[in-house]
Amino acid sequence: MRKLKYILTIFVGLISFCNSYSNMANANLQLPIELDSGSQTNKEFEYLKVRNDFVRYFEKINRNNYDWTEKYKKNKESLLVLEKMLREILKNSGIDSIVKYGKINLVNLIPELGFGMLDGLVLNNNSLQIFVTSKTLFFHYFKSQQINSIQNLTLKQLGGIFSALISDARATVFYSEQISSTKYSQVYGCIGIVAQDIGRFPPDNFFVLIENGDYIYIIQKHLNKPINEISECQAIYDSIYIKAQNYFYVYRASKLKDKTALNKHFEMEKIAWNKYCECYQKNFKNDKQYDSVLKQIERIVLYVEQKTTAYCVK
Repeated sequence: MRKLKYILTIFVGLISFCNSYSNMANANLQLPIELDSGSQTNKEFEYLKVRNDFVRYFEKINRNNYDWTEKYKKNKESLLVLEKMLREILKNSGIDSIVKYGKINLVNLIPELGFGMLDGLVLNNNSLQIFVTSKTLFFHYFKSQQINSIQNLTLKQLGGIFSALISDARATVFYSEQISSTKYSQVYGCIGIVAQDIGRFPPDNFFVLIENGDYIYIIQKHLNKPINEISECQAIYDSIYIKAQNYFYVYRASKLKDKTALNKHFEMEKIAWNKYCECYQKNFKNDKQYDSVLKQIERIVLYVEQKTTAYCVK
C-alpha cells in the first residue's frame, strides 16, 4: 500500500504540474499575442513575431499527424533561428560568454513537454547555470501573471520565474531576501528545490535573480548536500501531514472508493507543504546555517559582477 500511495501522489502531482505548466505555456506562447510595437525594440518585436509564427506552424502540423522525424528536425532548425536572434538582442547584456556560447532556453516549439519556457540564453558554467534575457522579453512572458516589476516579488512569484527555466519540474522558493549590490539595481538571493512532487524535502538549490539595466540574469546552483532541515519546520509539516495520512487510511479502508477522503488527503498534504515553506521564510534568518548560506549566495553575485561589463549598467 505504501507503493500505491507513492504512485498516487506522483500521479496527482504530475497532473497538477502538467496542467499548470500547460496553462502558463498557453498564456505566454500559444494564444495570439497583441504586441505594442511602440514599447518593444524592433529586434524583440521581430523575435516574438517569428517565435509565435513558429508556434502556430507546429500547432498546425501537430494536428495533421505530420511525420515526427521531419517535425523534430524542423523544430531544431527553428530553435537555431531564434537562438541567433537572441544573440543579437542580448549582445550588450554584459556576460560575453553567454552571448557567445549560451544556448537558447527554449526546448520545444511543439506543444508537448518542454514547450512554453522563458525566452533567453542559458549557459552551464561548472556548477552554475546562468540565464540571461532582456527585461522586455521577461515582462512580456510574465504579463499574464501580472509581473511588471522586479520589486517586492513574493516567494510564489519567484518560484514561478525560476520554474520558467525548467522543462520537466517546478521550482519552489523556501526563503528569499534582497541582496545589496553596488552594481545592480535589484538582487534576490533564494534557497529552494526543483521537483515534480511536494513533500518534506529540504532546500538543495540556490537561486539568484538580478536586474541589470535592460537585462535580467537568473543563476541557479544545485547543492551537492541539501541545507539541513529546520527542526521547527519539520515538526510543523509532520503535525499536518499525519492528518493527510489518516485520510489516506480512510481511502484505503474504502477499497479505494472514497474519493472525498483521497481529495482531503492531497489537500492536507498541500497545506503541510505550504506551511513547511512558510516556516523557512519566517525562521531561516535565525538559523545557524544562515550566515554560511548568505555568504555563498553573495559569492555567486560577486562572480556575476566580475563577469559583467560596465557598459550594460545604466
